[in-house]
Formats: sequence, structure tokens, C-alpha cells
Amino acid sequence: MSQIINIEQAILENLRSLSHDKQQEVLDFVEFLVQKTANRNQLQQIATGVRYRLL
Repeated sequence: MSQIINIEQAILENLRSLSHDKQQEVLDFVEFLVQKTANRNQLQQIATGVRYRLL
């Protein structure tokens, strides 16, 4: 847990040093990663369901 907090702190400290435009780019990228992960998880759940039905 301590390492997570340190990562969050490091991200925030670096984020604060960026211009507003760069902060927006960081936010856009983070949102992209979150969506990509959600899509991947959803595809894995679908694939698992299909395999289960085929067995």
C-alpha cells in the first residue's frame, strides 16, 4: 500500500509542474488506459463465457 501512495504522490508532484495543456494530455492518456483495460477485461469475460459454453 505504501508504494501505491508513493506512486500517487510522485504523479501528483510531477503533474503540478506541468502546464494546463500538458495536464490535460496526462488526463486524456489515463482515461485511455482505463478504457483500454476495461475493454480488455470485457473481452476476456466474453471469451471465458464462450469457452464455457463450448465445453
